[in-house]
Amino acid sequence: MHWMILAVLAGYGFGQLWKIAQRRGIHAPTAIAVNYLVVGSLLSAWYLRQGEALASPEAARMGALIGALFVISMLVMTRALVKGSVGPVLTSFRLAIVVPVTASVLVWGERLGPAQAAGIVLALTGLVLMTRGAAREPRTEGDSRKSGVLLLLPVLLCQGLGQCAMDAVKYRNLNDERLHVLLAVGWTAGLLGTLVVAAMRYRPRAQDLAMGAFIGVYNTACLSLILTALGLFGAKVYFPVQGCAVVMLDNLTAHFLWQEKLTRLGLAGAVLGAVSMLLVF
Repeated sequence: MHWMILAVLAGYGFGQLWKIAQRRGIHAPTAIAVNYLVVGSLLSAWYLRQGEALASPEAARMGALIGALFVISMLVMTRALVKGSVGPVLTSFRLAIVVPVTASVLVWGERLGPAQAAGIVLALTGLVLMTRGAAREPRTEGDSRKSGVLLLLPVLLCQGLGQCAMDAVKYRNLNDERLHVLLAVGWTAGLLGTLVVAAMRYRPRAQDLAMGAFIGVYNTACLSLILTALGLFGAKVYFPVQGCAVVMLDNLTAHFLWQEKLTRLGLAGAVLGAVSMLLVF
């Protein structure tokens, strides 16, 4: 149980760091790329100091797949936020948990009890309410941004596939090599992210690099905890619980720290999320 709590708290802190970065005007693509390069560098330094091999071929392949999916998800999410409205895009991002949960049942043969199935439905409903209740954005005259299926579905699928790949670490018997997988994730996502920034012709500033490096140190521990929790609980338990708990904490922090109003819709979603976590467990 303590691994789940630690993973939830780590995921919550990771989101808050990006909130701080956003408010400081940090260039997100640069910070994301540096973050993953730091993850790869830290783990490489650790294993080289220990005199161990950096990664087995299987761990390297799985890590490269996850890293590539992370970067693709980032690009799709960024495009959707530019083209569409924040609320529906964030809702699609949160609802991506349905992909790894479904895969765990249909592909990996996991079983859902009636209480767990009801809990997952409540979790999805709560996520929609909390995200829509929190994501109030000012609209300006002439703002014609849309959020159709063709824009939102790629967000859900790309994020969901990345989560599926994270869950697959357990099923590919790579739990004992999860840090080796993470090493490959870091280098793959970092290098691909760097190519994206270069293609944008953006010149990174010192604050972009510093914030990205700080997040990378934090993210190394965060991703390690997530892989550990996934190995213990599986996608059908981890993602609904983590998704609801993190969004609940995000909403409370937004209300009390960032002075953002917590709507009745968001509060109703938080109540459903709390009930769903009891059922899923």
